[in-house]
Parts: sequence; C-alpha cells; structure tokens
Amino acid sequence: MKIFKKCCLFFMVYALTELCYAFDTNPGMLSLTVINHSKETLSYSGVTGTHLGNTFLMSSNDILPGGTAVITGVTTSADDLMGAVRLRDTEGNVNLFRIDDHRRSHIGQPMFFMNNDHLVSFVKSRTFNPNANPHALAIVAAEVEIEDRFQSS
Repeated sequence: MKIFKKCCLFFMVYALTELCYAFDTNPGMLSLTVINHSKETLSYSGVTGTHLGNTFLMSSNDILPGGTAVITGVTTSADDLMGAVRLRDTEGNVNLFRIDDHRRSHIGQPMFFMNNDHLVSFVKSRTFNPNANPHALAIVAAEVEIEDRFQSS
C-alpha cells in the first residue's frame, strides 16, 4: 500500500508540473546563421515539410559565395521546429537544408544539415537553450557552413 501511495503522489506531482509547462505559450525561436563557402549563389525558394505553426524567415533571398544569411525559425509551444529550406543554386539544382530542432523532452539530437551530390554542411557552433522547460526548443542559435562537395573525376 505504501508503494501505491508513493506512485500516486509521484504521478500527481508529475502531472502538476506538466500542467504548469502546458500553459507556457512562449513560442520557440531559432536563429540559424548560414555561411556559404561554396562556389554557388544559393537562392531561397521556399520551405517544405514543416509542422503546424512553424514559420521560417530568411534575412536575404540570395546567399552569395562567401556571404551569410540568417534563417529565423519560430514554432508554437506545442510542436518541434522542423522543415526543409529549399535553396536553388545557379545550375538550377534544388538543395534541401534540413532543420530539426526538437523540444527538450525529445530524445535525440537537433540537426541542421545539407547533404547531397553538390553541397554539404557542417555545424560550426550551437547554443543550447537555457530555459529548463521541457517544451522549450533544445537549440536557440547555431552557425552552419555550407561547402562544395569534393568530387573526384
């Protein structure tokens, strides 16, 4: 009977804690700096695969070689920030830049990557969210470098 009471007490404390976090309506926001080290000019052409309530904005429609742009992603307090930003290069290829920024309660690592036949990306730095709320995004800022993929002939 003591174990049952302890389990009930634990469940009530857990439920109360989750209820408090559920009323947190602050949106999650990610600031992603993209540095273009490739030879291609990358042009923004939309976003696909987003979750409900996700919004992505770019500081510039074109990222010139050697240039940078900031992608700002905003989500509701109820969902992860996910989507694929379409960046078209000068040859007309559409390169998908995948953004997966999970809630702190999610098991797994947030990912920001581009990996195809032409371009590849590397995360240079990232800033974890200091907010302890399990519904907060795991990462609030990151810096990603895009480079030409080495191709042997």
